[in-house]
Amino acid sequence: VVNKIGRTSGWTQGEVVATCVHTNVFGSNITQLCQTFVSAGVAGGDSGSPVFVINGRDRVTLIGILWGGSGSSLYVFSPLKQIQDELGAFTATAKK
Repeated sequence: VVNKIGRTSGWTQGEVVATCVHTNVFGSNITQLCQTFVSAGVAGGDSGSPVFVINGRDRVTLIGILWGGSGSSLYVFSPLKQIQDELGAFTATAKK
């Protein structure tokens, strides 16, 4: 089960239904390699949302960034590894 917090649809969670799928970006000739699909609520405007897993009461791990969806109940995200391979490593910290 993974979670995301979208600007439009808010916090939703759902099950990963497919991993490492090469998928086309609608309306373009771009193919995103090795993407992950999740069965969970999504709406227009949610692109860029963090996708994460909860590792206990106060800990989460970022696993990717949402970039697309199909209807209102399936979204696709780029796994963090693919983002890091493309852009380089990074670190993030949260402040309370």
